[in-house]
Order: sequence, then C-alpha cells, then structure tokens
Amino acid sequence: MTATFPAHPVVGVSAAIWRDEECLLIRRGKEPLKHAWSLPGGRQEFGETVEQTIHREILEETGLRIELLGLAGVTDLILPNAEGQTECHYTLINYVARALPGTAQAGDDALEIRWIRMEDLDQICLWEKTAEIIRASRKQF
Repeated sequence: MTATFPAHPVVGVSAAIWRDEECLLIRRGKEPLKHAWSLPGGRQEFGETVEQTIHREILEETGLRIELLGLAGVTDLILPNAEGQTECHYTLINYVARALPGTAQAGDDALEIRWIRMEDLDQICLWEKTAEIIRASRKQF
C-alpha cells in the first residue's frame, strides 16, 4: 500500500543528538524512506511550535529528553512518483541537541536506534543531506 501525501509541503523537524562523541540515528519505520537510517524527528502538528515538536518527537522515537543547542540547517526532501511528479515534499528543520541522562530505545516510528561515531559515518547508508547535517552539527556540539 502506498502512502498518500498532502498537496503542499509538510513541516518536519529532526535533531542531531550528541552524547559525547556519538550521534544518535534511527532506522525509519514509516514512509517516506521507510527502513532508511535517519535523524530522529517527525511532523509538526497544528498549534505546536517547532521546539515543542522536536521535544515530543524525540521522546516518542527514542525515549530521550534533550537540550537544544541550536539550528543545524533547513533542508527539503522532495520525492517524485513513478511519473516523475512530486509525490511528497517535506521542509525539514534540523536541530543540534545534547542527550540528557537516560537510555535511548527505539519507540513509536523507529525500527531501531544506533549511536554512531563520526569516523563510522561513511559506513552507514544515509541520505546525503542527513550526513551533511550531522557533520555541520558536530561543529556546534
């Protein structure tokens, strides 16, 4: 079954969450990019600020509470359908964060989670923009 997306961009948020020398990745459990490794995050709900969204989504997906350190960047994920027309469009607001004490565990939309060191980043198959955000975020942590 194919997912149906709205005919306008959707605001999503994610965070490059750092714990010492490691960044947290999740393996997505839903479309778009189901099964791909990504930064944790999700869709903004109506009436919710982006900061409320990122805290809620991180808690739901990883069980962690975070301290936001800044903005890592804004990207767009635009995916075409088989005919080459835009099927989904996300505008992604990407934060840098520090993990507060606690144990991360996959929950909600995450199939699994993994802490990764920068030197191992190229061993994980990531969307190029995700890798860029992680590298940029490291400079702020």
